[in-house]
Amino acid sequence: MAPSADIVGCLVSTVLTTAAAPAVPVAPQGGAWDLLVVSGGTAGLVGAWTAASLGASVLMVERDRPGGDCLWTGCVPGKALIAAAGPGL
Repeated sequence: MAPSADIVGCLVSTVLTTAAAPAVPVAPQGGAWDLLVVSGGTAGLVGAWTAASLGASVLMVERDRPGGDCLWTGCVPGKALIAAAGPGL
């Protein structure tokens, strides 16, 4: 089952927001993070976003662009190209 447009839009929004975040994170008031997410691929983004939406303080570590291969070069762009090609593909 393909993800809905709302979910994909939310992931893209999260990636763009995350990419613009400061390079040095500011520790939460308690001084400790509730969750450390290693890798900002699709699963890492969803997990971090879900935990943060539930009130957890989250630190994500990613060496490259957040979103991973699926968001930048694989699944999401591929689905956009297929949708743009139309129903005759």
